[in-house]
Order: sequence, then structure tokens, then C-alpha cells
Amino acid sequence: MVSPPGQIAFSGSDPVHALLDRASEFTSFFQPVVSLSEGRAIGFEALLRLPTDCVLSGPGAAFASATGSPWLIDLEIAALESHLRAAVELPEGRLFLNLSPTALLDPRFRAGGLAGRIRKAGLSPEQVVVEISEIENVGDPEVFAAAIRPLRDEHFQLAIDDFGAGFANVRLLVELGPEFVKIDRALVTGAWQHPRKRVFLETLGSLGLRVNCSVIAEGVETERDLATVRACGIRVVQGYFTGCPAPAEQARLAPPLRVTGVALIDSPEETVGALALPRDGVGHKTRVGDLIPMFERQPEPAAIPVLEGSRVLGLVTQSILFFHLGHRYGHALWSDRAVSEFVEAHNEGFDHLSALSTLEAAAELIRRRPAWRRFDPLVVENETGGYHGLLPVDRLLGEMTRLKVEYALQSSPLTGLPGSTVLARSVDARLRSAKPFVVGWADLDDFKPFNDRYGFSRGDAALLLLAEILERHLQRGVGELVAHVGGDDFAFLIEPENHVRRAQAAAAEFSERVLGLYDPEDRLAGGIESVDRRGRKRRFGMTSVSVGLVAWNGEPGVNYRRLVEVAAEVKTAAKQTTGPVVLSNQRSLST
Repeated sequence: MVSPPGQIAFSGSDPVHALLDRASEFTSFFQPVVSLSEGRAIGFEALLRLPTDCVLSGPGAAFASATGSPWLIDLEIAALESHLRAAVELPEGRLFLNLSPTALLDPRFRAGGLAGRIRKAGLSPEQVVVEISEIENVGDPEVFAAAIRPLRDEHFQLAIDDFGAGFANVRLLVELGPEFVKIDRALVTGAWQHPRKRVFLETLGSLGLRVNCSVIAEGVETERDLATVRACGIRVVQGYFTGCPAPAEQARLAPPLRVTGVALIDSPEETVGALALPRDGVGHKTRVGDLIPMFERQPEPAAIPVLEGSRVLGLVTQSILFFHLGHRYGHALWSDRAVSEFVEAHNEGFDHLSALSTLEAAAELIRRRPAWRRFDPLVVENETGGYHGLLPVDRLLGEMTRLKVEYALQSSPLTGLPGSTVLARSVDARLRSAKPFVVGWADLDDFKPFNDRYGFSRGDAALLLLAEILERHLQRGVGELVAHVGGDDFAFLIEPENHVRRAQAAAAEFSERVLGLYDPEDRLAGGIESVDRRGRKRRFGMTSVSVGLVAWNGEPGVNYRRLVEVAAEVKTAAKQTTGPVVLSNQRSLST
């Protein structure tokens, strides 16, 4: 290992020095980062492995020993080189690379140089997510964010690692605006039996949706861990249950992910798991008299679940308990007996449902209740049937009201079009009505080079133009809808009649009118020169629209997700042809 000029010389007795002398023996393992919404690995985190006879106990001990020493950057460079050598064998997806704040501020990790290393390894910066560990104190998050802004210019994505441990800093989350936040494993593993951990997970899951940041739960080691984080509304996970660290070639040949039998999350904001309050329950052998002080100090909901292991036997409400204990001889009769006996004798029923149930399903359950149980909380269970929390009726009604207002107001700040949530609800309504319809997915071809060339102002003008054209051509009939689902992606729901012709007319009009947004010399040249995603300079044609269409004619077992997945796949196929292209789905919708 050769240090740069001015670097302090190695000490022969330093264990990190001895380790760096053997850097050629470093190997890299990769652990999948799994999207539960998509049911697949969206990337792999690179993990260093040291020689088996190394004095240091592992990579964690090595980096701990190097932290604060002159050798930290050398060790990080050696680890990076190992990861990049091995990563070429990985399946398609993002590469998550751990780098310390110290490394990111070092001249040897300047954005341009790091991008050069990535490209030399046959990758592109767009594929790489730089994980910033919070084990080190960042100091001033605003200064740090400004210092690493060149990483954004090179199109790296960012993740905050170990959030909730070490020097966890909400200001860093605000200043960086990362694409990912990885929750520290200590807050995830075993959360199914720790109510306060679940509150934290639910809060972060909701926060991620609000700030457009993917929250990753690390440390998912068991089926219970997976069920819990899913119930908390977290869509992306990492841990031994969904994939062990392995060499890159093994990752390519890995068996299917262990998420079978677990329903995918369609809309975490509209499931009851994220609303449930993780109130502690009591064991079935608990004395009935011991519940009295619990009710006195417990806030709403005024009910306590009775558990046998992780399963709920019954629900003791404050009104039922005090009613029976308040009778003559009631306290003497029940105070010293097991609460399971009380539940068996006085259980008037309790309602339970899965954490992935919709708010509408919960409301329907409450509507069917007898009047004397109308305001008892619901028992929410995870996917293995274990207790997850209690959902008060007023909390459910408040959230349903909030969502109705949000759906009414939801729109893209730029185009004013509704987003994916409104589209999903509209498609679901059409599926329930059993009336045929068509879903389309459209986006702009070669839009990034256009943005790079002319800036975001003219890019926004192109998006506004497309929105106006799509609305005029594709939102004519009752129930038809055009949505801006993010970036340069648009989707729509239209009637089957003449749907192909209408989409073609919209695509053709955009190709004609967008020419007015190009400089005269670029119009004459028929395109612009820019850098592609692999850093190569080449010529791009005029931006145009590719559209994928999928018709639903009553096929059973089809949901919103299946329709938009197929429409997006057909759109991707359309993008293989230059110019405005509209393709219709020809495959079966059966999964």
C-alpha cells in the first residue's frame, strides 16, 4: 500500500498497517436490499471480508482501530477496490457502498475521482448509493452537505446509514435529502416484542413517504421481524431472513427471496398497521386486580389485550372491568383470579384484523358491531397472527378524514395533475364496477440530456407541455383521468374506445410542439450532444413520448398493481424504438 505524498509513515507494530499490507487478500460479500413492494432485490450492500488469520476480529474492529488514525482513508480505499473488483459479477441493481464522513471530505475521494473509479470498474455513478455512516460525528450538517454536493453532480445517490445509532442527526437528513435512510438494526431486530421500537419504525415509515425517501429496515432476521416492519409501513428491508451476505457470483445464482406467503404492500398509508398504537398487553395468568392501576395510568385506548404468547385471547375494556368489579362482592370474587378466567366469563367479543388491512375494511368491521361495542379499539395482528397493537376508533376515523382531504388536494406542484394515489383509487373503483377500461403509462425519451443541456426551467416547460396535451387528448369522458406520478412519468385511465388512436395523437402532437423548446442550431442538427449514464459523450435525438397501454376486459384476479406493472413494461418496450411510440399489451394479465 503506497500512501500519498505527505502521508505519515506506517508503524510496523500497527495492526491496521499489517492488515493493509495484505489488502490484495481482501474479499467482498454482498447482501441484498429487498423491496417488499416489488418482491425482489433492488440492490446489494458491499461488505468487506478480511483474511481469516487476521489479528483484528473483523471489518468492524479494523475500521474502529483505523478511525482517528492516518490509515482510515487507506483502509477505505482498499475496501472500495475490493468491492469494485467483485461487483461486476452482481445481478442488475444498485450497489450500496459504505464510506465514512472523513473519507468523503478527503481529497482522494473527490466526486470526480470516485466517479472515475466507478466507471473504470464497468459501472456508472447512477448505479451507486453512497452510504454515509453516522458512527462518526458529522459536525455541521449544512457544511458537510455542501462539501459533498459534487457527488450529486456526478449522479450518485445518497443514504444515511445506522440511523438511530451513534451520532444520528435529523439535521443531516434535512440537509442531505438522501434517497435512502437505513434504520439501525438495533431498532429493528425483535421490534415485534418492543412497543416503543414499533412506534419509531411507524414514525420513520410515515416520514419517508412525506419526504420522498426510501426507508430501509436493517436487521430483519426472522419472519416476525419482517411482518412487523411491513405492518409499520416500511417497504424496503435488509437482513438474514431476506438474504445472507454472499460472494457476487452466488448472489447472481441466489434462490428466490424469502418473502413468499407475505402479501405485498399496496398503499402503506392506507393500512391499519401504521395507525395501530403498540399498547402493552398482559399475560393470561395476570391477576385481574393488577389491571386496575394499569387503567389508571394508561392513556387511551382504554383497553388491555390479554396474551398467550404472542396471540390475543381477549380484550379487557375499562368499562367492562369496572362494571363487574363494582358489583357487590365483584372485587372479592375476581381480584385474585387469572385474567384469562375473566375474559372467558365476560368476553363479549373483540374484533381483530391484519395489519395490512385497509382503513375501509376496518371501518366496515366497526359498522357491523353491536352498539355496546361500537367504540372498543380493534386488535391489529401481524401477518403471522401475532399481536401488533390496538387501533382506537377515533384514530381510525381521524385518519380516514385526513386522507380524504389529502386525496382531494393531492396534485403535482408543477403540473397540477393528481398523483398515483388518486389514480390507484380510480382504477380500483373501475375494477369493482367490472366495466372495461385502459391504463396507460407514458414518459419522455432522452429527457435527461434535454434537462442537462437547457436546465430545469426548460425541462419543466416540457413537462407542462406534455401534461396539457395528455389532458386534452386523454381526459375527455366521465371517469377518465391523467395523473403525474413523478418526474417525467405520467399515467392515465381512459375508456377503451379509440384508446390507441387517442394516445398516438397525443404523442405525435408533443413531438411536433416540443421542437419549439430547442435552440435553433439543435433543431437543425436534429438533436443534442450530452453524456449518457455511463459517462460517454454521444448524440441524442429530440425528446419524444413512449406510451404503454394495457386493457382490462374483466379478467379475474387483476389489481391496480398488476395493471400498472404491465403498462410500465410495455412502455419500456416502446422506448426501444426511436421517436414517439405507442404499444398495446398483447400478453395475458394472469400472474
